[in-house]
Amino acid sequence: MQDSSTTRRMFGPARAVSLAFGDPSPLLAYAVPSALAAVVAGGVATTVAADDLSIVNHAPALVAASPSAFVGAAAFTVVLALAQAFGLTAATSALLARVDGRRLPARGAWARAARRPGAVAIAAAVSPMLTVLDEAFAASV
Repeated sequence: MQDSSTTRRMFGPARAVSLAFGDPSPLLAYAVPSALAAVVAGGVATTVAADDLSIVNHAPALVAASPSAFVGAAAFTVVLALAQAFGLTAATSALLARVDGRRLPARGAWARAARRPGAVAIAAAVSPMLTVLDEAFAASV
């Protein structure tokens, strides 16, 4: 059995396609927290603000302006952003493990992301900024 550094010297770095699609762990590590958070936060937000808030095209939409609708939409958005940041951190951990030739299952990636709250906080801060920049760029083109 060879060490991953020996294999890397012989064959070069792993290809991006094999890293991304060779194992479902990164996909599961990202998709499961995001999907669960969307279902739970959407259910809670539409239950709490049933008359004032609805979900249209995967985003909260205010039907009537009220404090409960604003709080519901804000809570929904924050929970989704944190879930996306947690999923991104977990998927990044799984991909980095694959670069070294190891396999990190989705549960291990979630455990690693849970032990790194600073990385999740950075992802939570950077991801909305990238979305805003992307929307601004798309509007200017």
